[in-house]
Amino acid sequence: MNRKWLMGLALWPILASAQAPAQAPPAQARTRATSSITAHTSAQPSSQLRAQGHAKAPATIKEQPSSPPRARPSSGIEAHQPRAQPLQPPRAPSQARAPARIEAHSHAQPSSQLHTQRSAHLSYATQAHITAPVRIMGTVWQPDQEHTQPAGNWQKLGAHSLLVQWSRAGDVAFVAGCGGQPAATPPDWKRIAAEPWAKEIIMGLAGDYSETAARRSLPELIQRSHCLARLRWPVRIHAWYFPAEIDPTWTQAPQLRPLLAQLPHPLWVSAYDNTNMSPAALCRVLKASLPANVGVFFQDGVGVHARTAAIAHDYLHGLRRCLGARHPVRLIAEAMRPVPEGGFRAATTQELSAQLAMYGGEKVWLFEGPRYLNPDLVRAIAAQLHKK
Repeated sequence: MNRKWLMGLALWPILASAQAPAQAPPAQARTRATSSITAHTSAQPSSQLRAQGHAKAPATIKEQPSSPPRARPSSGIEAHQPRAQPLQPPRAPSQARAPARIEAHSHAQPSSQLHTQRSAHLSYATQAHITAPVRIMGTVWQPDQEHTQPAGNWQKLGAHSLLVQWSRAGDVAFVAGCGGQPAATPPDWKRIAAEPWAKEIIMGLAGDYSETAARRSLPELIQRSHCLARLRWPVRIHAWYFPAEIDPTWTQAPQLRPLLAQLPHPLWVSAYDNTNMSPAALCRVLKASLPANVGVFFQDGVGVHARTAAIAHDYLHGLRRCLGARHPVRLIAEAMRPVPEGGFRAATTQELSAQLAMYGGEKVWLFEGPRYLNPDLVRAIAAQLHKK
């Protein structure tokens, strides 16, 4: 081909650009604008979460964006939906389970996934309570054959209420008079009732160590619970608790509604959401499953890496807005953390104090007293609480 013609063709864009009027490069302007926006939206949760191996918050305050958070839409429930995570195969149940659903908690997200949750910022409700003191109201006790004599110094935290998970679990009876195989060492109920951390007892009725078995035998558990509620207890019962735990994936949960209506009041149940479907999803199930004036203990999920404490606090507020006065909502803070080989350990002082720091202004029950709230941990947490 003609070399001169090729050279002319190569020079043509240069000559044309020299004759064209100068224009600002829009791509560069857009790049600068994008980088400015990114600087305000790419705040990530603290790397300390991964280093400590759990989804809690010392951490939580560092999760705040560099700019003030935007006000959420008025429909706070729908506006605060953590991204649903895929279910994973359940592992074998541990001997130290969170209220009857640790086996279900095997669906909890790894801590690295928590950093991608949509709600990693703090809501105005959460920020407003950070500076207020948390109030430790009580502890949870989950009786089994190895834990029938709860003992601790939990009153140093302010605890005076004891939530008993159940008084019969499967065929094991922790009180005489309603059948079942008596526990090898029955609880000393009179001694327990005299403890400063058990001035108010919320007594669990009939349940099962297996959540799946409990959900399949609700009518039988209700019958056993009727018997337990009619006993002449050696302790003063402040309220009752039915240990069927509700989560958004339990499609048969509405069958509870007529059954729970048969039980004495005040009455409480508990709820959790390991899959982070959203407060709205859990609220819909609870509304369909609970008769009026049945309260809910919400399990924060921090101890099983389902969410951070900051997100749990927002989730709690979402449930309260949705359920209203007909179903009061209380908070259970999980004071344990998973270990790689399976099972759980007690939270460290740093882990638990950072978790509780996000619940300022809330009344909290700690799970679980005999297993995880050892005297040294209690003293360390109490010293921090008293400083505030």
